Amino acid sequence: RTRAWWRRSSTIAPSPAFTYYLMGGTTFRVAETPGATPELVNEGSMATSLIADEDNVYLFNNEGILVMPATGGAATLFQSASSGDLTPLAIDADNLYVMESGHSPAKEAWRYIVRMSKSGSERKRLVRRDDLSGYFLMFGERFLFNHPVIGYDSNVLADRILQGNFATPEDDQYIVRGPVGTASILAPSSVGLFFTDGNSITLAPYLD
Repeated sequence: RTRAWWRRSSTIAPSPAFTYYLMGGTTFRVAETPGATPELVNEGSMATSLIADEDNVYLFNNEGILVMPATGGAATLFQSASSGDLTPLAIDADNLYVMESGHSPAKEAWRYIVRMSKSGSERKRLVRRDDLSGYFLMFGERFLFNHPVIGYDSNVLADRILQGNFATPEDDQYIVRGPVGTASILAPSSVGLFFTDGNSITLAPYLD
């Protein structure tokens, strides 16, 4: 299974046994049991975001990506931010998926979805997505994110779910719920989070 999220929750990283979170660049974890007490597992990394699996926690800071054991301790450099800023997107059994962003010499902004093997043997740009925004979710060769657009009948910014495909990037489709290809526009800023089983999408709206 691939777990994925986006900037709005990138300081919180769930794993099977613990939830990891950041406060002031310091990493804590709390067990997935009622009444559990938070534990400090790393300080000094000055991480701004993180992602975790059963074995390791990956901490993102200005240097790039650091990795430390899930039980805590010292963090070591996993990947340097040599060509742009790195933000966690997803994690599966073998790889991390990150957004690499930066600017060209002509000040043109760019964003790529990058796959990094946990072994460190591969770092590959899968697709350029300068429009990548909102919550991100991956399953197989497909990925979803909520994509702000201008409403058809007004200048109000609205959210739609965009499906992309690593293998055929030209096959983008706007979908919301139900079979792929069902197009709809949502109320302005309505998508707080979404989940999918590969066939349909469940939306969780913002709660004020």
